[in-house]
Amino acid sequence: MKQHITIEQLNELNKKQREKLLEWYDNLEGDEKCISCGIYLTNQPPLLSIGQMLEFLEDNYTRDKREKCFEGAGNILNSLIEADNPQDGLCINTDTLCDDLWEMVKGCL
Repeated sequence: MKQHITIEQLNELNKKQREKLLEWYDNLEGDEKCISCGIYLTNQPPLLSIGQMLEFLEDNYTRDKREKCFEGAGNILNSLIEADNPQDGLCINTDTLCDDLWEMVKGCL
């Protein structure tokens, strides 16, 4: 299962988006800024982990940004699929979850 975004994905951001992401990350404290939870590059935003992307979305999602956030998240529901057996409930497609969350983060930036 892919746990972090890649350098190539980080390079998809424009300068303003990178600055906003780095500012968010630099304002985290203590356990929230767990370097082992993400791969940190000097003077750049970290290669976010799934947990950090969820935290970013929690911190940055607002109703007025909703449309923009979900514009980038077109495939997020594809990561959540129903199990073949209804008793198993919901399964997570671990092959796409990290990439789908990244698209949502980019939409919020």
